[in-house]
Amino acid sequence: MSHSPGFLFATCQIGAEPALKDELARVWPSFRFAYSRPGFLTFKLPPGPAPTDNFDLQSIFARSYGFSLGKADGATIDERAKQVKELVAALPINRVHVWPRDTSQPGAKDDEPEATSKSPEIAEALFALRRAGLSTSPSAATPDKSDSTKPAFRFPLSALPRTPPTAVNSDLAVLLKKQGTDVPRSPAATADKSDTAAPLLATGAAEIGQLVADVVLINESLWWVGFHRAHSTASAWPGGLFVEPLPADAVSRVYLKMLEAIRWAGFRIGRGQRVVEIGCAPGGASQAMLDLGAKVVGIDPAQMHPLVMGHPRFRHIRRRSKEVRRSDFIGVDWLACDINLPPNYTLDTVEAAVAYPGVKLQGLLLTLKLIDWSMAAKIPEYLDRIRSWGFRDVAARQLHHNRREICVAASNFF
Repeated sequence: MSHSPGFLFATCQIGAEPALKDELARVWPSFRFAYSRPGFLTFKLPPGPAPTDNFDLQSIFARSYGFSLGKADGATIDERAKQVKELVAALPINRVHVWPRDTSQPGAKDDEPEATSKSPEIAEALFALRRAGLSTSPSAATPDKSDSTKPAFRFPLSALPRTPPTAVNSDLAVLLKKQGTDVPRSPAATADKSDTAAPLLATGAAEIGQLVADVVLINESLWWVGFHRAHSTASAWPGGLFVEPLPADAVSRVYLKMLEAIRWAGFRIGRGQRVVEIGCAPGGASQAMLDLGAKVVGIDPAQMHPLVMGHPRFRHIRRRSKEVRRSDFIGVDWLACDINLPPNYTLDTVEAAVAYPGVKLQGLLLTLKLIDWSMAAKIPEYLDRIRSWGFRDVAARQLHHNRREICVAASNFF
């Protein structure tokens, strides 16, 4: 990497800033906290060579991160777009990711994750960047082969977002129409026919190895600009946001939380495989796995939604998990658990099943509730406990669809 930035930026869920700062102080003690707004933080890098652009921050609470290039604070949106173009001009970028920082805590004011990703601000900023002539390379750039530092892949990258990486979100045009704003034609359509070098702005999910320009919309008059190289599933998503639409027949929004967890972890949960979900009611997560083709056994004393109960590949055990025979877990491929109790209770529940003789799981997806933010300091202990069960690869992330909780994925892939 020829560019040597002095700062790193990270975005996170509002409320998670102290947990993120404490986490980086532990993992990267030489990084110095510099600037923050709710949901957005920057850190000054130590003197000397900067980390490679594909490095792994090893953060649970950073939804996205990259190297900071500076801010765009022009008086108008077009002035800010021109500043972005100038800041990234020296970089061979392949994608542009634009997203607003979170403006409220999860669940506040009935906000939902899709509202962040479909903000009209994104549409306006993208079209301003097009007007500014920002262009991206159509080819996928790969990290310098002379660099011995390799990106850290926590899980197989088998489930990248289904959004075509070269596509501009069609919802942007719809949003602008709703605002009464004319939708500009593509640069290729408006350019003079003799001009064969019309700028192309490639947005959407990145491909692994591509260099991404990041534009974080801090507020109505300030954008923060940076870059990163996509090296994992989550880093390929704009802003680390999982934005697949909720199916019309989904029984709850937990459907998307489970789907995001599976995509992030790269788990191949599908046809012919058996999943047990502890804490399944009313059935959103089970429904997501059923839609992937799995056979699901749900354990929960509460009632399930009729759509899930009536599915031919679903069986409900209407009991508490401690009342279920441990032998019922023999032959299960995957185990998911999302119960509204402290982490140690969840871990005790899962360990009782995992430790039973004959139980051989491919992987786990666990939601650990943080009753208060101080519990974030105990996460390394929780992960070590899961490793002690024999899982060789264990990682955690605060998902886009998580609230004050984290998702833990454990597997025996490697």
